[in-house]
Amino acid sequence: MRTAVSCEPPMRPGRGLLHEAIQEALRTVLRNYARLAILEIGLGRRFLYIHAENDVLGLAFAPQTEPLPAWLVEGNHTLEEVASLAWSHPLLSSAALAAVNAATAALIDEHGIDAVDARHGVDVGAVIAATWPKARTAIVGYVPGVAQALRKHGLSITVYEDNEHHRREAESDGFQVFPGRQLIADIDNYELVVATGASLLDPLVVTATQMAGTGLAIVGPTSSFHPAVAARLGASVLGGSYVPPEKREKVLRLVKAGQGFRRIRGYVAKWTWWRRG
Repeated sequence: MRTAVSCEPPMRPGRGLLHEAIQEALRTVLRNYARLAILEIGLGRRFLYIHAENDVLGLAFAPQTEPLPAWLVEGNHTLEEVASLAWSHPLLSSAALAAVNAATAALIDEHGIDAVDARHGVDVGAVIAATWPKARTAIVGYVPGVAQALRKHGLSITVYEDNEHHRREAESDGFQVFPGRQLIADIDNYELVVATGASLLDPLVVTATQMAGTGLAIVGPTSSFHPAVAARLGASVLGGSYVPPEKREKVLRLVKAGQGFRRIRGYVAKWTWWRRG
């Protein structure tokens, strides 16, 4: 009788710069929240979600290539255990980002947005444009609002995107578009990379910017992690979001129903961090 072979990614520690950045943050600025128990982890159509004790919620973009491993869903895990999986596998990297986002949300719950040295109501596009005026810019993962704002501020924009729907949207908005993985060959053409947090699921963007010494800004709901993580990755600007406690039940229902950020953004507070000086 043939033994069934599991195709699930194994539970093994990640490696590389994202793994190191998350682990360092959980040992230091997020240490009080690293051992929060995960109550539920699941996969919507757009987001992977982690609901942890103290009603903490963390979200991250999830690739729709395979289900979550049974060992991850059925087991008892803490935020730090799941966060240790960064860059071991794309889906597990999504879980790791959701975990560190949940720990960051717990910190903001307790101490407010000043605990991450960020500001509500500050336009991330304006901060990027002020930090890198007129820069030749690659946007990895099309975010229409950010791309259009940067173009208005005079930055030269090229979009790198693998999702066919988002590629067509960017092209219809007048941007030149290339496949995401072409960035590694083109990186020397740019002074700045603006990456979605979702693009961190594999090492391409961080590796390219580190090799070329290119400026880096990270934006989007997946990038709702502590700025200490962003700084370790070489980013100078970070745009994240925070779901207030009174909105979490509704947001969680929407995420489970398969809704994306355009549907839940009315329930979140966006924040921006940037390196001062």
